[in-house]
Amino acid sequence: MSIAGIRRKHLVYPLLVVLWLCVGAWQAVEHRSVGEAQRSALLLRLADISRTLAVAIRSNTRFGTLRRDRLEEILADLVELQGLDAVALVSPQGELLASAGGEFSEGFGALVPGKPHWDGAHLTSVEPVLFGPISSKDGTLSGVLLVEPGQRPRRRVSQGERALRLPVPNGPAGMRDRERNGSHPPSPSSSRESIRRGPPWSAVLPRRFPRRGTLHAARPPWMTKEEYAERYQRQGVQRFVLRISTAETHAALSHDRILRIGIILLALVVALSLAFSMRAYERASGLNVQLARTEEMNSHLRELSTAAAGLAHETRNPLNVVRGIAQTMVASDDASAMKGHAGQVIEEVDRVNSRLTEFISYARPCEPQMTPVSPARLARELAKALEFDREDKNIQFHLDCQSGEMLADMDLTRQILFNLIINAFEIVPEGGRVTVRAQAEHGEWTLRVEDNGSGVPEDQREEIFRPYVTLRENGTGLGLAVVRRNTQAQQWTLAYETSPEGGAAFVIAGIVSA
Repeated sequence: MSIAGIRRKHLVYPLLVVLWLCVGAWQAVEHRSVGEAQRSALLLRLADISRTLAVAIRSNTRFGTLRRDRLEEILADLVELQGLDAVALVSPQGELLASAGGEFSEGFGALVPGKPHWDGAHLTSVEPVLFGPISSKDGTLSGVLLVEPGQRPRRRVSQGERALRLPVPNGPAGMRDRERNGSHPPSPSSSRESIRRGPPWSAVLPRRFPRRGTLHAARPPWMTKEEYAERYQRQGVQRFVLRISTAETHAALSHDRILRIGIILLALVVALSLAFSMRAYERASGLNVQLARTEEMNSHLRELSTAAAGLAHETRNPLNVVRGIAQTMVASDDASAMKGHAGQVIEEVDRVNSRLTEFISYARPCEPQMTPVSPARLARELAKALEFDREDKNIQFHLDCQSGEMLADMDLTRQILFNLIINAFEIVPEGGRVTVRAQAEHGEWTLRVEDNGSGVPEDQREEIFRPYVTLRENGTGLGLAVVRRNTQAQQWTLAYETSPEGGAAFVIAGIVSA
């Protein structure tokens, strides 16, 4: 696997894990929000029930009192209609005054008004309610007093008050009032006489007769102010305890939890699918790389056979020359001529040795050892090593290399740049120009060797990388073949381009930064 593939693998898998964890955290936050919304809805429902209870109490209050049995009926109707589990009226001392629905197993002393109490299956809320007198601006006491059945005695009406009552009208309403009071309609003359002689209405009927349904009505007419105040001391501020089942809320939360877990599991399946797909893609890429390497090896073997045939041809010619020179030396007795022939033999042997060295270098298998390499430092070292060749033709040699390091095999990269530079030196004319560039962009390096020579014809730009294909008279034809082999061994790309000055430009790309 390439360095880029390893980095991609190390990046993608942790990214998938982080994304799945983010989905899980998101669903947990959403589930918590749903739970808070359900609990808030339940508390609002209890608040609505409390307001409904207050309206029911006001509508059933008479003369500032509410009978206990009537209150229990209201509570029972409230439990049935509003879906409560239980409701109770509790005194400040924790005494149960009235209740409906189920029983309260826990004590009432620990329940704080206005603070909801959650347990496993119920929600209990305590709402304060005033049963007793409230002091008004004029000093009178008013309120709702809870009384037992039979505690509303009929108030005795004086003869003067009875005489001052208005005539009861005829009709159904009048019939009811007469039946309730046990009286008969007085004559018009006696009524007018009683009204003319009696005291004013304000003196007989004070403002303590309440209107039916008023919450803060006047005290009951059959109680004195002292009796009413003493009754308030026993009742005062009571507490309504409302208990409602949380089964529906728990069911909704359980349903939402199942959905959230399903989403998390679905995200896990997607992440695993992506991971397996990535793994399969990497394996397919590895197989494609192996296939490409196999094809490359086959191509290299074919080129080796071509190179071997070329080497045999290149070796046979110098050997024939050496054989002719040896025969001449045997037939000649001139010592000076023999010395000149010996020099020719040495030249031909060196030529054969050079061919064999290049062939061995080309045929040797490459196993690159990737290490950080500075292209700028490597180019400066080669420029110093080729200083004699540069001065021999007065070549202008320029280096345009960025600082930094790339992953490469030092020996193979040195041989690549050496072959390209020496080829450029041999191609350019006297006083020519050769430039070596090394630029890094987006984590990848690009090497360029440019010259201002005659360039390569378009129909031969693919052939120049084959063994024993050369455009120079004294070229061996293995220099660019070695360059291509070394670049392929390091999984780089090699291409020919036309330089800005019209010469040749060899571009090596796909080099990963160290």
